[in-house]
Amino acid sequence: MAQKAFIFNPNRCLGCRACQAACSLNHNLPTGVFIRKVVPVEFERGGGIIKYYLSKSCNHCANPECFRLCPNHAFRKRRDGIVVYNGYFWWCAGKFREGSPATSVIFSEPLYSSHLGSLKLPSQGKQSKGS
Repeated sequence: MAQKAFIFNPNRCLGCRACQAACSLNHNLPTGVFIRKVVPVEFERGGGIIKYYLSKSCNHCANPECFRLCPNHAFRKRRDGIVVYNGYFWWCAGKFREGSPATSVIFSEPLYSSHLGSLKLPSQGKQSKGS
């Protein structure tokens, strides 16, 4: 199966977070739980400040670093390419190497989607450990 991707154009993003809210509403997530998160990015260039926004979520990488590096096996990659995060293992966030792509994982927001299968939020019952 082909690798999936999310296409995002930062030149068009105003940082309104409508995509973040719509995603949470679409998945009936509790208040404050997000699968997608919009974050501001600022840097200096040519004496001025450049500011833009990024819409972040799991990239479902072909070879996910989070899967490889997590000491608690909190991630698994399904046959269809979807990377699933088990929200019970949030404490492994501090165990990744600094600068690793895995340090950008949004650990406080478990993957939950009714159209991806029977995944559950931690408050809804125990999940099986990733393999």
